[in-house]
Amino acid sequence: TRPDKRTVRVKEQTQEKLLSVARDVRGRLGLGENQKLKARLIAAGMRDASTPDIFFAAQLGMPLLGAFAASFIPTNTLFFVMAAAGIGYLLPDMWLTRMIKRRMKRIRKSIPDAVDLLAICVEAGLGMDQALHRVGDEIAVSYPDLNEEFTQVNLEQHAGTPRL
Repeated sequence: TRPDKRTVRVKEQTQEKLLSVARDVRGRLGLGENQKLKARLIAAGMRDASTPDIFFAAQLGMPLLGAFAASFIPTNTLFFVMAAAGIGYLLPDMWLTRMIKRRMKRIRKSIPDAVDLLAICVEAGLGMDQALHRVGDEIAVSYPDLNEEFTQVNLEQHAGTPRL
């Protein structure tokens, strides 16, 4: 049990165990935080702190799973095991690239409406910070990706990051 009176389910316990194993393996291999990977995950809209560990676990587990599955092929087993392991290693990266492209396309489609709303808000007398906040709230349902970015910009500005 936790202090918030919520019971921890088996699924959450299993996920936490797998993430801790991934963290331990990454630490033992000497693989630190990869800033490029972190930037790519953020570009895909995955800002959770455990996302790099999940991605690392997928990059580690998919080749093993592919090799295991291919080992049951009776002919040319070594070839299929190596091919499945290679494909398994590349799949998480290909999936992440696809997620980034999808999200960028959705954001590109939403920019004209957001700019129109920003212009209306600024012309109505709101400051840029308030206009970003207002537009982010207005587009939350129709364009959640751009709303997330506007919210992040607002949070960073409140934290003291200068506007460039």
